Order: sequence, then C-alpha cells, then structure tokens
Amino acid sequence: MFVYEKKLQYPVKIANTNPKLAALIISQYGGPDGELGASLRYLSQRYSMPYPELKGLLTDIGTEELGHLEMIGTIVHQLTRNLNENDIKAAGFDAYFVDHTAGIYPAAAAGFPWNAASMAVKGDLIADLTEDLAAEQKARVTYDNILRLSDDPDVNDVIKFLRAREVVHFQRFGEPLRTRWKGMHRDLFSFSDRSEICLRLKMDKRVPRHSLPLHRGTRGNFVVSISLDRAFIFHCGACRTRTSPWRPPLPRRTAPWHSLGSSAPERHSAPRPS
Repeated sequence: MFVYEKKLQYPVKIANTNPKLAALIISQYGGPDGELGASLRYLSQRYSMPYPELKGLLTDIGTEELGHLEMIGTIVHQLTRNLNENDIKAAGFDAYFVDHTAGIYPAAAAGFPWNAASMAVKGDLIADLTEDLAAEQKARVTYDNILRLSDDPDVNDVIKFLRAREVVHFQRFGEPLRTRWKGMHRDLFSFSDRSEICLRLKMDKRVPRHSLPLHRGTRGNFVVSISLDRAFIFHCGACRTRTSPWRPPLPRRTAPWHSLGSSAPERHSAPRPS
C-alpha cells in the first residue's frame, strides 16, 4: 500500500501564468515519455522481476514517478490559473480549453491523449531494464527540449530538478547490469580490446540448450553457446576477419566452471579465415 504525504517532492511556486508553456509541459504528464507512463511501466514490470532487489528498485522509482506526475500537474495548473478569454486565444490554448477547460488531462503536447502503447512490459529481466534505460533518456531529452523553449525561471527551476532525477534513475537502472546481484555478473556485456566477449549470467533452467549468433561485424563474428546445468553460462569467442590477422581467443579469465557446478561449456568459434 502507499502512504501519501501532503507535500510535493520539490516545491512548485510559479508567479506568472503562461498557457502556451503549459500546453508544452503537459506532454510530461500524459505524453509518450511522460511521468504517467513511466510510473505505470515500472510498477507493472516489478511483478515479473526474479530478484527482490529489482522489485524494490522498480517500486521505488515507480512511486517517485507518481510524485513527479503530481509536480507536472501542479506546474500546468499554476500556469493556467485565472485565465480570461483573451489570454486563452492569444496563447493558442483554446483547443485544449474547449475539451478540458483548465483541467489537467493526460495528453501529449501534440494533442493526442495518453496511450498505454507508449510503454512496454515484456516480462524479461534484460528486455525490461533496457527499456527502462531508454525511457529515462527519452524523458531527459523531453525536459531538455522544455528548457530550450521556456524562459520562466520558476518553471525552469522545477524542470531542472525533474531532469536531474531522470539522470539518477538512468544510473540506478544501469546498476543491475554492472554489479553482481545474485545471478548477474559484474562483467556482463564487457568488451575487451581484442574483440573477445565473455558473458556470464544465471538463467532459468527452462531455457533450452542452443547456440545463436550474437554479433556480426567488421572486427569479427561472435557466437554465443548456452550450456545447461545449475546455471547457464554465456561464452563467446571471436575471430579476426580477412582484413586483419587471425588469432585464437584469449584464455578465459573468469571464475572456474566447477565453482558453478557445471562442466566447461561447449565452444563454438567462427571458422578460421583462409
């Protein structure tokens, strides 16, 4: 359950009305990268997260996004209070006014209402965390665009705070991909200067045993082999292309396989160039 505290996370005190600016800021209320979609995304993704740390992370950030939604609504309300007909027409706020008067309606700056299609809940740890990283950066860009168009210091002060929090959320969502939380290895997605990739990650045993291409590029062909036991071990070897001399993959520098209770994984390397 939630406990509501009757104050904003950051004070919003805007001296001057500006319905034209409000019509832009409303996008962070109900736009495709706004706070409404962010809060629902994170609070929905948490149910399928396999680790308590990730459930807590998504709950914390999703709850904070609800607070940001309240701040955006407060900004729009203060920018549109006590308007007269001339102010509404001069600012081009009449289209919004006809449908919603001065109410706070979840819509984008382009005018279309909020849609759940703008958020994603995949039920996969890596897919959802990657989605969250991108979502925070898109929200940060939207706040950057608002700051480019706004000349109100009272508004900019609050927007800068919200932008800073998006950066913090991006960093927190990146932590599971960099730190060793139970099944996740801190070297996940680490690339060496010799085009060798070594990925190690505990996975669900229900995943079938298979091999699949990971990357094909100018520096080499990478193939991932998944071995099935207590854990799945992702291992990748790389070869050089015709444009540079071939050399065998570097020796493994990670933890011994027997420490995870499995035999050494199969190695599938790309064929040696002729």
